[in-house]
Amino acid sequence: MLTVCETHQFVKKAGKILRGSEKDDLIDFLSLNPKVGAIIEGQAELEN
Repeated sequence: MLTVCETHQFVKKAGKILRGSEKDDLIDFLSLNPKVGAIIEGQAELEN
């Protein structure tokens, strides 16, 4: 499981289209499946 960083932009957009539990489910899914989805060019990975 990975940590998911919620950017201001994500929080703003997700708040408009997802209910709280749906947003939480999405974050859980992404943290458990980090290889799903498309790579967004020009975005750097965040590391601790």
